[in-house]
Amino acid sequence: MIPTTKFRYVERDSYEHNGEHFIHPHRVRILQQYWEDHNRVLKDTKSGDDPWVNHYAGEWLDVPLEQEA
Repeated sequence: MIPTTKFRYVERDSYEHNGEHFIHPHRVRILQQYWEDHNRVLKDTKSGDDPWVNHYAGEWLDVPLEQEA
């Protein structure tokens, strides 16, 4: 997997905050980065329009946040 420069924010429900568990969910915003898998090609355009571009499969992974000391 190779990291790309594609980032996005997603919102999801969470039942936890600062190690405490809650009964009702609250919305959290998560930063994600797209990672390409160059072993899986979705579309091979060598026979199509642009002979230099392949579209690789990949997945969005959460970016871990660190606290400054």
